Amino acid sequence: NLTPTAYMLQTLSLLTPGDVGQGIAKSAVFALLITLIGVSTGFSVTGGAEGVGRATTRAVVVSICWIIVADMIFSFFLNR
Repeated sequence: NLTPTAYMLQTLSLLTPGDVGQGIAKSAVFALLITLIGVSTGFSVTGGAEGVGRATTRAVVVSICWIIVADMIFSFFLNR
């Protein structure tokens, strides 16, 4: 039973510049990880279309793993 206006006002009153900064920093690190992993995996593709499919799957899996690791590191240092 919370109106949209009350929700927005309460959210904005609790939001700090540090929260926004952490969100932007995490997004930038995640984007950098995805880009570097995708490019490095893409450069090593062999085997035509089948190789592209395997490389894409590998890049997605490796990116997810590294994002989880990076998020754990962010959580450890930023939530102290």
